[in-house]
Amino acid sequence: MESTPTKILLERHVVPGRDAEMEAWIVAVLASARATDALEGSSVFAHDVERLVLLRFHTEADLHAWKATAEAKGLFASTDIAPAQIIRSGLETWFTLPGHPVPRMPPPRWKMALLTWTALLPTVFVMSHIVPRLAPHPVVLPISTGLTVCVLTWVLMPNLVRVVHHWLYPTQSDQTLATPAKR
Repeated sequence: MESTPTKILLERHVVPGRDAEMEAWIVAVLASARATDALEGSSVFAHDVERLVLLRFHTEADLHAWKATAEAKGLFASTDIAPAQIIRSGLETWFTLPGHPVPRMPPPRWKMALLTWTALLPTVFVMSHIVPRLAPHPVVLPISTGLTVCVLTWVLMPNLVRVVHHWLYPTQSDQTLATPAKR
């Protein structure tokens, strides 16, 4: 396991009339995770009946150590309270396709880096010719980087991932969850 910060996203759809139970569960999860020295931060997002709990641990090993504790196991034991879990540690969210199953494991980092560089290099080259050089550098830089991020996120990466999906995930059937990716 790598020693980079790792996040776990706990996603839950609240059953009508069980709001208080869900909120108590979220408080208990946060308290349990905070009891470890490995938690770097947490966020809770609520929208309508959806609840997202994001926990960031120092390393993937720290996350797995917390999940192996009796307290965490107890929190995840109830099927009606324990949400789906998605573990992410970096740019791998660029490497999932809408409507496709969420991979259990991200592609190897070297593949993500190579594909990102393959998309980034021509984009930066084109942006350097599109964005006018007459404007001051402090104006040109945010415009060109903003356009580059948008092109990568909504145009290039989804299409590149679609083309090289089998290269990124050679054993796709062994690495996917049953739930489709949400964007």
